[in-house]
Amino acid sequence: MFLGIDQSLSNTAICVMDREGKHSLRTIDGKRVGSSIRHRIERYETICAMLAELAEVSESNLDFGQPSGICIEGYAPSFGRAMQTDVIELGYHLRLFCHMKWPDLTTEIPPATLKQWASGVGNADKVRVASALTNRYRVEFGSSDEADAYALARMAMQIGGAELPATDFQRQAIHVAVNGKPKPVKTRKGKA
Repeated sequence: MFLGIDQSLSNTAICVMDREGKHSLRTIDGKRVGSSIRHRIERYETICAMLAELAEVSESNLDFGQPSGICIEGYAPSFGRAMQTDVIELGYHLRLFCHMKWPDLTTEIPPATLKQWASGVGNADKVRVASALTNRYRVEFGSSDEADAYALARMAMQIGGAELPATDFQRQAIHVAVNGKPKPVKTRKGKA
């Protein structure tokens, strides 16, 4: 089983996928109930509990088995210093949860790398990403969060070796996700 997690404060989307691409998508409503620390922590714990429940239901009912890889979208650099405390805290809780439940299986995917993998363009908008995924994999999405979660699960499959990248831009994005830097591009004269 491979997990793709698109964290969002309003709707966190999770995709559970088997080695053949059979998948289950779920969006978890993470809307704020109150503004206190207790309310925020309860919301993060609820999202993590729902993630655990989805993984356990998938393991028992859909024969997905234990995760072989997990990809979670990284923080967008555009947030910078203005990033909300809630986004950071939710991200921390999800990463800690995955690390505690499934150690050493989680890869953080920068948003531009996810967009590059899905559409071939690192600054693609959400519509282009979802459209590219629908065209390539024939899957319809209820939201851009679901499209991102699906792409992250597919990336986890490729990182785990269950599926080969389908395009050069997917190969490049997987290389960046695993190694943190792009491969040098050779010119006609064989130089980088």
